[in-house]
Amino acid sequence: MYFWGLFVKFLLFSTCHLIISAVVIRSSEANTCSSEKALTITHVYSVPGDGSTPLPPIESDDQNLVFRHQISLKSPASDCEKDSLISDLMARLAALETGMSSMKEEVQGCCGSEEHGGPPKLKSGFHKNCNGRGKFVPRLGGCQCDDGWEGPDCSTKSCPDNCGGNGKCVDGVCQCSEGYTGTDCSEKLCIPDCKFGTCVNGICVCEKGYTGVSCTEKLCIPDCEFGTCVDGICVCEKGYTGVSCTEKLCIPDCEFGTCVDGICVCEKGYTGVSCSEKLCIPDCEFGTCVDGICVCEKGYTGVSCSEKLCIPDCGRFGKCVDGICVCAKGYTGVNCREKLCIPDCGRFGKCIDGTCKCSEGYTGPVCRKKKCPVDCGEHGRCVDGVCQCSEGYTGTACKEKKCAVDCRPNGRCVGGTCVCNEGFIGDSCSIDIAGLCSGNGRYIIATGTCECDDGWEGPDCSERSCPNGCANNGVCVDGVCQCASGFTGPDCSEEVCPLDCGENGKCVGGFCQCAVGYTGPSCREVDCVVSCGENGRCDGGQCFCEEGFYGEACSELMAAESLRLVSTTEDSLNIAWDLLLDIDYYILTYFPFGEEQLKKQQQVSENQDSYRIMGLNPGTLYQIILYQIKNRVTSDPAELQGRTDDASLGTLWVTEEYEDALEIEWENPSNKVDYFKLMYKARSGGAETAVMVPQSDDAKTRYTISDLSPSTTYDIKLQSVRGLVEGKASSAVGVTGIDGPKNLRTTNVGEDTASLSWERSQADIDRYMLSYTSLDGATEEVAVDKSKDSTVVSNLIPGMEYIFELWAVKGNKRSKRTSVTATTDIDAPKNLKASAVTETEYSLTWNPPIAQIDGYTLIYEDSDGNSQEVNLDSASKSYALRGLRMGYEYTVYLLAYKGNLQSKRARTAFFTEIDPPTNLQSSEISTSEASLTWTAPTAQIDGYTLTYEDADGNSQDINLDAGSTSYTLTGLSKGMKYNVYLKAYKGSQRSTQATTFFSTRYRLAIAYTHPKDCNQVHLSGNSKSGIYSIYPGGDKGKAIRAYCDMETDGGGWTVLQRRSSGKLDFNQKWRVYVEGFGDPNDEYWLGLESLYLLTSTSGPYELRVDLRAGSESAYALYRTFTVGSSRDKYKLTVGDYSGTAGDALVYHNGLKFSTSDRDNDLAITNCALSHRGAFWYKNCHLANPNGQYGNSAHSQGVNWEPWKGHEFSIPFLEMKMRPIASSEEN
Repeated sequence: MYFWGLFVKFLLFSTCHLIISAVVIRSSEANTCSSEKALTITHVYSVPGDGSTPLPPIESDDQNLVFRHQISLKSPASDCEKDSLISDLMARLAALETGMSSMKEEVQGCCGSEEHGGPPKLKSGFHKNCNGRGKFVPRLGGCQCDDGWEGPDCSTKSCPDNCGGNGKCVDGVCQCSEGYTGTDCSEKLCIPDCKFGTCVNGICVCEKGYTGVSCTEKLCIPDCEFGTCVDGICVCEKGYTGVSCTEKLCIPDCEFGTCVDGICVCEKGYTGVSCSEKLCIPDCEFGTCVDGICVCEKGYTGVSCSEKLCIPDCGRFGKCVDGICVCAKGYTGVNCREKLCIPDCGRFGKCIDGTCKCSEGYTGPVCRKKKCPVDCGEHGRCVDGVCQCSEGYTGTACKEKKCAVDCRPNGRCVGGTCVCNEGFIGDSCSIDIAGLCSGNGRYIIATGTCECDDGWEGPDCSERSCPNGCANNGVCVDGVCQCASGFTGPDCSEEVCPLDCGENGKCVGGFCQCAVGYTGPSCREVDCVVSCGENGRCDGGQCFCEEGFYGEACSELMAAESLRLVSTTEDSLNIAWDLLLDIDYYILTYFPFGEEQLKKQQQVSENQDSYRIMGLNPGTLYQIILYQIKNRVTSDPAELQGRTDDASLGTLWVTEEYEDALEIEWENPSNKVDYFKLMYKARSGGAETAVMVPQSDDAKTRYTISDLSPSTTYDIKLQSVRGLVEGKASSAVGVTGIDGPKNLRTTNVGEDTASLSWERSQADIDRYMLSYTSLDGATEEVAVDKSKDSTVVSNLIPGMEYIFELWAVKGNKRSKRTSVTATTDIDAPKNLKASAVTETEYSLTWNPPIAQIDGYTLIYEDSDGNSQEVNLDSASKSYALRGLRMGYEYTVYLLAYKGNLQSKRARTAFFTEIDPPTNLQSSEISTSEASLTWTAPTAQIDGYTLTYEDADGNSQDINLDAGSTSYTLTGLSKGMKYNVYLKAYKGSQRSTQATTFFSTRYRLAIAYTHPKDCNQVHLSGNSKSGIYSIYPGGDKGKAIRAYCDMETDGGGWTVLQRRSSGKLDFNQKWRVYVEGFGDPNDEYWLGLESLYLLTSTSGPYELRVDLRAGSESAYALYRTFTVGSSRDKYKLTVGDYSGTAGDALVYHNGLKFSTSDRDNDLAITNCALSHRGAFWYKNCHLANPNGQYGNSAHSQGVNWEPWKGHEFSIPFLEMKMRPIASSEEN
């Protein structure tokens, strides 16, 4: 049953028109139970075709029934699932299974009887003659009937297949049931008849071109894919056409294109749904194509809007490249308007308009000199932040003169002169002045004389004196005055009075000086206690004051009376007072209350009794003070306060009139008010409404009166209110507007467009106005035709939330607004580009979307299908892809996202480069040959291209196979410099090139048995770098070990110093530096004496300094280099710089070598001691090769200031020298 189940399923999906027959082929003795014969039953299932392929014979096992099933199928003609033959097939298969089961039972019944193995018993009534319609078979025990007969004795006519169960057998003839026909009733009748077809088992099998239950319907050939077949003709659905309705129509028609499968394929230069829009060629990268012309977004320009504008422009000194100003030499800044400082201002300065503005503590044209904290003046100069004074001067600013003698211990040197301590004088402060005035006085240094104590006089205070020199009215005798006539007192200074002054006075100068309250020649008359001055008179000891004055001495003046405020305006106060006194003038003072610092004064003439104070602020309280002035006496103040009127509001404007609202506006008064009182009322009647409106901080205040009736006239009044005071009212008239559109909604929103629709206004209007405001506050307004109920807004900012507002306009009337909010889709990142950084690293750059986003998703995939995904933040504009596989194609996709929104993907692709060969070196150089070696790249390659070029520009290319790692160049010119370039390639890809250079020799090697330097070692044919013995100065008895560099720039270099590991302490004494120290293979110093011998006996030398820090390298070359003798303290001569590291040594030119125990520098301090090294220090250095290894403190490490500054210790530094003649040959 499992097989049949599978078979039925197969047929269900394979064919519908299936003709099925079952044929039983019996062996000649099929009714026997012999184990020697097998019963074979074959079933053949066939579909219409060119016939069945017969099954091959099958050998049966003993006593086995073999059921053979032959199934021949062809491709289905139509949909099997809709055909009724399937149900009939299932019925026939069920009948087949039933027949098989019955046959099995019969066979088992025969062979399993009780007589099994011998002849069966005859049944009762059995006739052995079988009525002449069969033959008796003993083994069966019965008759085997001929065809057409049945029954135990073959006496009954049989019907074919027992009428198939669809009829009854009557005398050998099948009488079929209704709906069946045929000799065996196995054929179903077709109802109704098949008009254009054949009835097969009750189903009409139609002729070609017809269909239907009775084959009366014409078929559409081919089928109608998107239509209905009507009388053999396809009636197509909307949007389709063609014989079989398979061709999509283009709606609307293609104006400049061809319709292909419902889509317009546009002619060149056109686009759009109907190919009616002109294309912009090239595409508008950052703009919108309008009728074939790119309208660029803000910030872009060019035919395709691909060129970024530089805002602001780059001016005369720059060129705009992709939105960035590329400045001309000497200029910098965003718009190339800032002058560059050349050379740059370093870390201690800032370039301002081409001039270095130095940081605090630094000076000089490029801010590299330390500034002295004080001016060193004309007697000193600033060296590295410290004043170095001229001879004869000292001090931090070199302004103090040195003293010619030592002022100590009794003084100090000030300005070149000894300033003595108290009690000492003299050029060197050696004279004690305590004994110079006889002990009766003190020595005055300023005058050089003695100042005697009381009672002594004379040059040395040795003589007694009289008081006051007896006032020239007597004679001094041994310190006592003898007074002349008319004088008295210890010093004869008192004159004798002619009258007795009594007890109320004393005699002074010959006259009585009276006590307070008394007067007269002898002080016996009573007087006023105080002076009555010019404003009173004394009578009997009492002052009588003039009118207006009062007080004990008549010195006080009464205040003005009845000071009062007469009138006020917005900018003035009119005051008045009573004229009661004859005065000189008035002083009027006034200021805003509480702001006395704004006080103003005005003098008013004496005959005025009023004054108008002008130029005041509106609505301001003023303090007013009035003083009377007479005989230079100022009266008490008369005071009052007065407030100016509030400023009137001016014009009240009705700025907008809506369906149910009026928008009004007015200018704010100059002074702050408490609030504005707004009143409005409909002219048609009704109550007046009052509203308190706060004053805005702007120049004008705006307010919208809402909940009004449409098309109604309103009277509007406005007053300012400050405290209890209300200002003058301004008024206006407003008329509410018409009804507006309703139900504004968005129907479609894209990156930069939004489709809007609405219900139109009922009123007769002029137009609609549409405004859209972005979240950042930018607002645009456009007019829309009154007949429209929809529109499309373009040029929106992607990813931005907008508020759209729509209203109707008629004349100067505006309706109420309807609004909707929508957010545009975020746009994709643009201009995604990949650029190679290394063979396995690419840098991705892109222009960010206009929209505000949360971040990016970056996906990159290699040509093997391996992909990775990276999330980036929104600020990213670049990303480095690292660890890429060399020689692969990578595809990169970049999309922006915000929340759950994603942009379209930007895409780019690139091939990673193959890595270049490395370590390209030349060796074994002769006059005409040179050997080259290199290290192969890691990538699989096809080969190499080797190019070598001489100094005259002649070049030659050589192709080498992938396995090559060396090559010998032959046929070279002697004494010629060659540049060598080596590239790897694979297909069309080329690696970057490895380079080297060398120079062939002028002559063959010369054997130097005692080479003076490494150049002679090189000339002797030694081309490998390493340690050799050399004989500086040509002394054959004194050899030293030196490291020879035979590779750099033609070789022949004597290495004089190397710093590479920090193993060796370079803070050594003078003698050690003279002799040299260290390991030539590692860190070492050749020795000052050897440098002197080399540079003084072997012709002019050049000096090269190689510097390395990580992957960075630089060099400095000096064509002049000599070192002096020990007598000159190994003085350095260096110059003629070239290279990439910057010139740091010329600063040290002409200087003597310094160590911590031999200070030969120009600084006040010991530079070698300060920097714990040794060098040709000045004050102190720009180069410090012998500094502390790895110390990044300022000026302490291995420094080369022009390359890495004073705060970076260089990991590798090597100094080497060779004769200039050698480099010229190379």
